[in-house]
Amino acid sequence: MDKEIRWFAVPVGVQLSNVGSEVHRAIKWKNKSDEQKKTVSVQNL
Repeated sequence: MDKEIRWFAVPVGVQLSNVGSEVHRAIKWKNKSDEQKKTVSVQNL
């Protein structure tokens, strides 16, 4: 099944919680210092 079709099959509440967690992750990443971002980036290589 196509990912887009599966997304629309997911209940709205679950979709909103997924979007909310991505927004939260983005805000946390934005608030990290540049040095922390460099450390995390190097660790993920």
